[in-house]
Formats: sequence, structure tokens, C-alpha cells
Amino acid sequence: MMGYQRTGSGFSLVEVLIAVGLLGLIAAFTIPKLLDGGTKNTQYRKVVQAASVILTSAYAQYKLDNTVSASTSSIDLVPYMDNVEVIDNASLTVDDTQGQPSVSCDTEWGDDILCIRMKNGGVIHFIKNHSFAGTGSLNALFFHVDPDGKYSGSNNGPGKSMSLFLYYDGRMKSFGEITPGTINSVTTFNPTPSEIPSWFSWN
Repeated sequence: MMGYQRTGSGFSLVEVLIAVGLLGLIAAFTIPKLLDGGTKNTQYRKVVQAASVILTSAYAQYKLDNTVSASTSSIDLVPYMDNVEVIDNASLTVDDTQGQPSVSCDTEWGDDILCIRMKNGGVIHFIKNHSFAGTGSLNALFFHVDPDGKYSGSNNGPGKSMSLFLYYDGRMKSFGEITPGTINSVTTFNPTPSEIPSWFSWN
């Protein structure tokens, strides 16, 4: 009786089934992670976009009731921010920008920090007494936005804060888009594209 011999270069049914099973197993572990990453990136982008709307809207409302001057500071806008929670104590720690550690919502590096939690869970944080320091086209207030509203546990990563600059004339820019020589009461800033997370866009 002759034994079975494979005469071609194809695969047997058993081999095909094993290969399909392995591919299915790999897909079961990798596809959810890929989808989750895309979902988080979309969420982070929307949080920062929402923060921009909150800040520009608050500034517009502030200008209706007040005269904006060189001494107008970030904290002056807080009463005009809708649907937010003000956190002014050490009960919350959030991310600083890429390469930096955490920020406590009361004091950091000797500065008074204020945190604003949005309804979407993101947190806007900033130094209270930073002001425009002028009324020109380069004068701006700057804010940080932590998209997931919590400390990620490291100095780098997708959930770190990104910076937004609100200019005296109402423009809003990310750190990578600001005009060279942008200034406030603390220092002068130049565009830093590395500060823009890969997940962010205005669209």
C-alpha cells in the first residue's frame, strides 16, 4: 500500500487552517490597540479644540465688560469660562508639556497655578499672574491643556499637555505656530514645532 506524498508546492488544508488561526489570534490582540490609539488621539485633539473655544469665548466676553490692557492676566478670564470647574489646590496633579514632569494645581516652581477642568475631562492650567505685558500684536497669554486631565506618570508621552497662546487681538495659536518674538510678562517665545503632539490639528 502506497503512503501519501505531497506532489505539489501548495499547502495542506490543516496548514491553511493553522495559518488562519494564527492570523486571527494576532488580529484579536493588535486591532483593538490600534483602534484605541486612534480613538484617544481623536479625543485628545477634540479636548484641545474645546479648550481653545472656551478661552477665546471667555476673552471675547471679558472684552465686552472690561477694557483690556497690558496688565490683563490669565486669571481675569476665569469668571467668563462656561461649564468648567475651578481647582485651586493640590488635590489634582496633571501633566506639564513634553519633557516636563507633573504640575500641581496650586503651586509649581514658586508660581501660583490654577486649573480649570472642562466637562470633557481635560484640564486647562496656567500661572495666575501672567499678563499680556503690552497691547501689541505679539503680546499673548499662554495656557497649557492636559487632554486627559491626569498625570501620565512620565515626562513624555501622548497624554502630555500642549500649549496654547491667546494673543491680545484674539488669535489663538499652538506653540509651533506662534509669531517669533511672542511675549508676555515673563518671557519671549519663538515657535517650537516639537511642542505640538503628533495627534493635534485644528481640523
